Amino acid sequence: MDGEGGDPPLAGRLGPLQDEQDPERFGRDARMLLADAGPGSVETRVRVTAGVVRLGPRAGDAFCAELLRGVPALARAGRAADGRAVRADALTLVAQSPAPATSLTTPALFNPLVAEAVELIRTERGASAPGGGARLTVRCERGFRVLGLRTEARSFLTDTAGQLPTAADPAALRAAAGGSWPDAARTRLAGAGMRPVAGQTGEAGRIAALVRAAVLDPPAGPLNNSYSRLVAEFAATAGRLPPPEAKQRLEEGLVKSARPPDTFTTATQYSRYHLMILEAAVLGLPAPKDF
Repeated sequence: MDGEGGDPPLAGRLGPLQDEQDPERFGRDARMLLADAGPGSVETRVRVTAGVVRLGPRAGDAFCAELLRGVPALARAGRAADGRAVRADALTLVAQSPAPATSLTTPALFNPLVAEAVELIRTERGASAPGGGARLTVRCERGFRVLGLRTEARSFLTDTAGQLPTAADPAALRAAAGGSWPDAARTRLAGAGMRPVAGQTGEAGRIAALVRAAVLDPPAGPLNNSYSRLVAEFAATAGRLPPPEAKQRLEEGLVKSARPPDTFTTATQYSRYHLMILEAAVLGLPAPKDF
């Protein structure tokens, strides 16, 4: 049992697992960890599975597919359990899962995860709701776009209508969302990315323009880390534009956006938020076809 008999907590075994680079050993140790977590509480199973999902691709496609098939039921159990902590872990589990499902290019694995994301977006409440909604929408958007799921993207926008933030301009967005406006803007940007897939191209351009204005003209005063994540999403989205426009948007985003916060508490040699924004900009650019 987790934390009994002198053994470290099961979630604590994710650290050594993260350092394991050999696919065969990783798969063996991950399966053992998941089996040991099986008799534990819902919270333990959700937390351990979320950690394994994040690392799962290094064990190969078959391992990932096997793991992802069990995520929707486990996420539902997490949503139904008592306590904010287990619900937060369920949200993390669902947010971690669309990326490997998208990489497997398997809608049958991706679509049930979207259904869980929609339920979390529709039922999440409190201060964590804007950030959680942004994470889930961003992860689902990439899957819709990469897999070309037109009907599913349209259904997502319909099913979350009224839950995702709406506004006509940055001032209205900030007024509606308060201090969580960067998360609201991230959600809007991800929604804009879904709309061309759903056949709503005109609406996508209007939303993208709103978010661009919010990024380049933030309110005065200190900005939290959510703003840095917004700038990173803006950079990634800009990289997918036609090359001349991508160059213009990336330049203005990197030059005109507010300076990312740096608390000097997570790294002594670099700022991880600056690195996150640059990484998003580079990864957003299309790879040469002949590379």
